[in-house]
Parts: sequence; structure tokens; C-alpha cells
Amino acid sequence: MTQIDDSAPEALARTSMTGHATASRKGLFGWAIYEFAYGPFFITFIMFIFSPYFQQVLVGDNVRGQAMWGYAVSAAGLMIAISSPILGALSDAAGPRKPGIALFGGISIVALSLLWFAEPGLSFAIPLAIGAYIIAAVSAEIAGVLHNAMLPSIVSERRVGILSGTGLALSYLGAVAAFAVWFFFFQIPEVPALGIGDDARQRIMAPVSALWLLVFIIPLFLYTSDMPKSGLRTKEALDHGLRGLGKTLGQLGHYRNVVLFLLARTVYYDGMTAIFAFVAVYAAGVFGWGPVQVMFYAVAMLSMGFFSSLAGGVLDDLIGSKRTLLIAVFSFGFFLGLGLSITPDSVPWLPVAWQGEGYDVPLIGGLLQGLGFEMLSERWYFACGIFSTFFVGPALASSRTMLSRIIPPSMTAEFFGLYNLTGKMTAFLGPFAIGLATDISGSQRTGMGVIFIFLFVGAALLFFVKEERTEAFEH
Repeated sequence: MTQIDDSAPEALARTSMTGHATASRKGLFGWAIYEFAYGPFFITFIMFIFSPYFQQVLVGDNVRGQAMWGYAVSAAGLMIAISSPILGALSDAAGPRKPGIALFGGISIVALSLLWFAEPGLSFAIPLAIGAYIIAAVSAEIAGVLHNAMLPSIVSERRVGILSGTGLALSYLGAVAAFAVWFFFFQIPEVPALGIGDDARQRIMAPVSALWLLVFIIPLFLYTSDMPKSGLRTKEALDHGLRGLGKTLGQLGHYRNVVLFLLARTVYYDGMTAIFAFVAVYAAGVFGWGPVQVMFYAVAMLSMGFFSSLAGGVLDDLIGSKRTLLIAVFSFGFFLGLGLSITPDSVPWLPVAWQGEGYDVPLIGGLLQGLGFEMLSERWYFACGIFSTFFVGPALASSRTMLSRIIPPSMTAEFFGLYNLTGKMTAFLGPFAIGLATDISGSQRTGMGVIFIFLFVGAALLFFVKEERTEAFEH
């Protein structure tokens, strides 16, 4: 690794966390805009459009649909957990990240496009929806591992927080922009919507998201610098990577601080992910929201996520990743609890006298009512969702930054693969727990409530993590 004089701030700013030269401004832009490319798929289409479509239209039953969706998400998570560390170790051994991103990004584009054919009434619609979703999600997550692994090699220690936060903010911005395209071209009744039916207006976001990804992923390949080739052939790199991964797993005692963080992040981060995989399904089932109401809710949440991710990136560079994470996780859990306690008939923590007087959400209550949120309870639920979302961006961005700060620079893709492994272990268990609890209780609220265990345990473990870099094990 390049030696840097700590007394030379200019050198620090020009040298990445791995000792390589930092990327140019165009290169940093290319890395960040990648998340803008994937935002419509991960956030807009899967969370807010396709999951309620699967529940309400393809399955036709809120409880059964939520349970089936939970099993599909958990299956994808299990496959991601198995494959990510292996492919991450392969990438570290081979060197460049872009070839893998191109391969798995292409697979996700094809699978995402196939979801257009999940048309109600067709005998294969539900199996196609589940299968194509799993393939798209797995390939997208593997590409994301390689993208994350590029972060330490293109930016300095002093600016890693803001770059990570900016990337996540752009994913929210991409989701909002895609929502706008979907709404104005395919949802407003006055627009012909190309002559397609109501169910197709939801499915149309599959090819739109695929095209979006294809276009906006290009700057990464044009401008962002990649790691040099190691000179190993594919089979040699795979053998080398697997041996290295085996050694790492056998030396976990040396990396105990990293392991503790991965364990903590496994629980709190994927507790959040499990909740957000069901946010539209839950609102549609409990409050009866249709696609347009879900769209307004999603746009408000995503807009909040855009600003909070930028703010979280700045805060991360000022006070550190660990403190930012603790603030974000506890605050998210608090406002989530307030939201889930609300029923269509009551807001239990709002004084009875205020409820009797119809005490509305300050500033935005009238606006929400005008947008079709007629019940007082659903307007307060909307507000709680917005407040909880404010803390999601900092939690997601600082998780990635925290790992970059504490891992050996030469093992970035391998540890980001383990990062995905540990995260997807809970991503597999969280949705499964929601699906199982929903099946047993017959209640969507009870199913969602199990996630608080993940949030609390994850935050408790995070207290014991040290924000300091671990050196690679030397034989």
C-alpha cells in the first residue's frame, strides 16, 4: 500500500482508503449514479408497486399474499447469502469489479423485464412472478457487492461518508423520478397510457425499470476507475479466492471486531429491510390503500430518504459511522413503533380529547386529506412513516461506510461479500418470520411486530463495536 504522510492533507485527499489514487470527479459521479440506476428496481418497483400488485391482483388475498411474498423474499435472500462471499472472494483475487457488475447487471435487466408477463389470469403468472423476482434480486445484489467493494479504492478516508451517503441519496432520487414517470404516463386517467389495462399499469414498471438501469449504469463503465488485473485466469482466481475465503473464515478470531459489526448489522439492517419489503403490502391491507395512495406515500418517504442520506453522510464524516448508526437505528425503531400501533379506528398515543376533536397532522394534514387519505388515523400513520424513513438513509449509508473503515484494504470485496452473507441471513429469516407470524396469527400487524426484536438486538451489539481498522492476518 502507498505510504501517506499524515501531515499532508492534500495527499490524504488524493489517496484512497486502499492506497490507490482517488477517482476523478467523473469517476465518483459514475460510482454514485449507479445507485440512481438501481433505485427504481429496488425501491419503486419491488417495494411499492409490484409487492402490492402480487398480493392484491395475482394472489387476490392480503394475508395469503403477504405470506407468499415473505417466502419469495426469503428464498432470494438465502441464495444471495450463499453466493455473495464466494463471488466477492473471486473478485478480490481477479482484481477488476466491472466485468462482474456487467454480467450480473445484465441478468437482472433480463429477469426484471420478464415480470411484465406476470399477467393475472394466466396459469403461470404467480410462478413466473416469483421466479423472475428471485433471479432479478439475486443478480442485482451480487452486482451491488462488487459496486460496494469499489468504494474504498476510489475515495479518501475523509470523504467516504459523504460519497456513500450521496450514492444512497441518488438511489432515492432515482426511485422518485421513476415514480413520476410511472404516474404521469401510466396512472393519470386523462393520459391514454398506451391503451393498456389497469393491471398492466403496475406491471409496466418492470420494463421501465430495466431500461432505466440499462441507461444509467453506463457512466460507471465509462468514467470510474477499476482495480488492476491480478494476472490470474478465471479458474486460478476462483481457486485463490476460495482458499482465501476459507482462511478468512478460519481466522475469524483475528477479525473479531469486524465479525461483531457484521453480526450487529445483520440484525438491525435486515430488520429494516424486512419491514420495507412489506411496507406497501401492510398499508394496502390495513388501510385499504390503492396504487395511487401507495405512490404518494412512497414518494414522500423516498424524498425524505434523499435528504436524510445526504445529511447522514455529512454527519458520518463529522462524528463517525458508529454514532450515526446508533442514532439512526433507535430513532427508526421509535417512529416505526408509533406507526404500527395505529389502527384504522384509533391513534392510541394521541390524547383522546384530540382524537375527538379530529386533531390532524400539523402542516400536512389538510394536504393529505386532499390527496385521498380521508381517515385521521391513516394520516398519522403516513406521518410516522415519513419520520421513520428519515433515519433509514443514514443507517444504510453508514453501514457501508463503517465496514469500509474497519476492514483490511486488500480484502474489500471478500468482506463486502460476507457483509451480504450476514445481511441476507437475516433478510432470509426476517421475511420468513413475518410470513410465518402472519400465517399463524392471521394479523398483518402481528407479523410486522416481530421485527422489533431484530432492531433492538442489532443496536445493542453495535455498542461493543470499535471504529478502528483491522489489519490483514499475517502468517
